[in-house]
Amino acid sequence: MRGNSETAKVLATSSEAVEGKINESITTMQGATKMVEALVEKSMVNTKSTEEILAKIDEINIISTKNSRSVEDIASAANHLYSMAEGLKEKLDVFKT
Repeated sequence: MRGNSETAKVLATSSEAVEGKINESITTMQGATKMVEALVEKSMVNTKSTEEILAKIDEINIISTKNSRSVEDIASAANHLYSMAEGLKEKLDVFKT
C-alpha cells in the first residue's frame, strides 16, 4: 500500500508540474495571439494607407497629364500668334517708305 501511495504522490506532483507547464503555454499562446492580432490590425491600417497613397498618385498623374496637354495647347497658340504677327508684319512692311 505504501508503494501505491508514494506512486500516487509522485504522479500528483508530476501532474501539478505538467499543469503548470500547460498554464505557462496557454499564457504564452494568448500573448502571441494578441501580438498577431495587433500585427494584423496594423497591417490592415497600412494597407488602407497604401491604397490611399496610390489613389493620390493616380490623381497626380491625371493632373500632370492635363497640365501637359494645357502646355501643348499654349505652345500651339503661341506659335499661331507668332505666325499671325509675322503675317501682320509682312503686311505692314508694304506701307514702309
